[in-house]
Amino acid sequence: MRMSKLDLRTREAAMTGGANGAVLMPGNAEQSRLYRRIAGLEKPAMPMDGTPLTPAEVALVKAWIDQGAMWDVATTSEVKRPATSALAALERMEITPEQRNYWAFKLPVQAPVPSHPIFENPVDRFVEAMRQKKGLTKAPRADRLTLVRRAYLDLLGLPPTRAEVAEFMADTSPSAWPHLIDKLLASPHVDEMAIVRSLFGRSNDHVQATYDMQTGQIRTGFPTLGAWVTYGLGSENASLPAYVVLTDHRGGPYGGPADWGAGFMPAAHQGTTFRSTGDPIVDLKPPVGMTQEQQRARLDVLAKLNERDMEKYPSSSDLAARISSYELAYRMQACAPDAVDTANESEATRKLYGLDNAITEPFGRQCLMARRLVERGVRFVQLFQGGVGNANVDSWDAHADVKSNHSQHAAESDRPIAGLLTDLKARGLLDSTLVIWHGEFGRMPISQRGVGRDHNPGTMSIWMAGARIKGGQVIGSSDEWGYKAQEQPISYHDLHATILHLLGMDHTKLTYRYNGRDMRLTDVYGTLIPQIANM
Repeated sequence: MRMSKLDLRTREAAMTGGANGAVLMPGNAEQSRLYRRIAGLEKPAMPMDGTPLTPAEVALVKAWIDQGAMWDVATTSEVKRPATSALAALERMEITPEQRNYWAFKLPVQAPVPSHPIFENPVDRFVEAMRQKKGLTKAPRADRLTLVRRAYLDLLGLPPTRAEVAEFMADTSPSAWPHLIDKLLASPHVDEMAIVRSLFGRSNDHVQATYDMQTGQIRTGFPTLGAWVTYGLGSENASLPAYVVLTDHRGGPYGGPADWGAGFMPAAHQGTTFRSTGDPIVDLKPPVGMTQEQQRARLDVLAKLNERDMEKYPSSSDLAARISSYELAYRMQACAPDAVDTANESEATRKLYGLDNAITEPFGRQCLMARRLVERGVRFVQLFQGGVGNANVDSWDAHADVKSNHSQHAAESDRPIAGLLTDLKARGLLDSTLVIWHGEFGRMPISQRGVGRDHNPGTMSIWMAGARIKGGQVIGSSDEWGYKAQEQPISYHDLHATILHLLGMDHTKLTYRYNGRDMRLTDVYGTLIPQIANM
C-alpha cells in the first residue's frame, strides 16, 4: 500500500492514518480513506494498477469496515529489522579464499605501461603491447581518400566537397595530414570568442532550466532577458518589433511562449515570434481588395473603442499591448517583408550561411534573418536551434546517443554561426552586437543507456562574441570529470549581469516596480564576469 500512501501494515497504523485522516474508521466506512479510495470517492483511486474492484468486492470491504474492521493479528505481515544477533553474525562472517578471489573484493591495480620505440602516448603503447600479446594483426592502413572523408565527418560533421578532397589528394608531402587536421580544428572566429566553461544552473528539468536561462528564475511568471533589454533600451525601429524570436522548423522550445514572455511587465515587452520557414509573419498582409485608407480607418475606429476600455481598466497591460500590436502590424506591412526576405541576398551571402546545403539551410536561414533584423534596428533577436518533436533527434537532448545527436546538430549549426559572425564583422556590426550561444544545461559525464548522456546543470559551456569583448580566452573550468563547475563557478545571475553590462546597463539599477518591490533580472544576486566586463 506504499504506492497509495495508505499504511495498512499494522492495525495501529491504519487507525492513526496521516494528515488526511485515518485509513480505517471501524463502524464508519464512509469516513474511512480505504473505502473512499476503492469506491472512487477520493483520488487517486485504488487499486493503483488501474483495475477497479467489482461492486460486490467494494460492498464486501464496506460491510467489513461497518462491522468493526476485525483484524487478525496473526496474519499481519510487518517488515522487521534483523535481530541484533543476526547483524552481528553478518559482521563476523568470514570470506573464503575462493570468495576473496572474486573481482569485487580486489583492490584496483594500475596496469603497467610498456615501453615502445615509436609510440610516445601511454595509451598507444598499452594498446600496441596488448595487440602483440594476443597476436592480433594490424588493420590495413586506410587509403588517403578514406582519411580525408573521416577527418571532415569526425571533426566538422559534414563530408568534404570535391574541391576539398582534390586539394588533400594533390598534397603528397609528409605534412599533408597534420596540415589538414590543423585546418579543420582552426576556427576563423575562435580569437573573437570568450568561452565560459563553468556556468551552472539550478534545475535538471528542461522547462525549469530554460526558465532559469531566460529569466533567472526556475518559476514561470518572470520577464525574460529580452523583455528586460527592450524595457531598458527600447527600440531603434518603430516599424519592427524590438524583440523577435525565431523558433526551429521542427517545433518550439521547452517552456513554450513563457521563454520569451514579459512576465509581470507590460505585455508590449514580450517577444514577437517569426517563423523560420514559409511566410515568417502570418497574416501580415491586408485582405485582398482592402485599400490602405480603408485599413487605416478601421484601425482608427478600433483604437477609439480600445481607448474607452482602457479608461475602464487602466491597469490592463494586455489590452495596451494589443492596441500597440495592431499599430505595429500596420507599420510592419511597409518594411517587414523586406526585412525577412532572404531571397534578396547575393548568392555568395546565401552560401556563406549554408543555404545551399539541405543540412544547414534551416538554421542558416534563421541566422541570415537575424542579421537582417539587427541591421534594421531590432534590439534583441533570439534563435532556437532544435525543437521538441522527437527530443532525442530533433533537439540536443542526447539521452540515446550523444555522439550521433551532437554531430547532427553541430553539422546543422556550425556553418550558419560562422557565416553570421563573418557577415556581422564584414558589415561593421559585430562590435555593436553581442552574440551568445548556450543551452539550458550540460550533459552528465557518465553514460545513459550505454552511449547517451543525461542532463547536468552542474556545469556547462557557453561562448560569447562581439560587443568589443576580449576574445581568445577560456574562463573557468569544471572538475576533472565534467560534473560540477570548479574554477570560477558562474551562475545565470552572473551571466545576466554581465550581458546587461555589455549592453550599457547596470543590473542593480535596472528595476521594475511590482508587488511593492523593485524587481530585477538578477534578483538580489549577480556578479560581473571580470574577464569579460573589465575589457
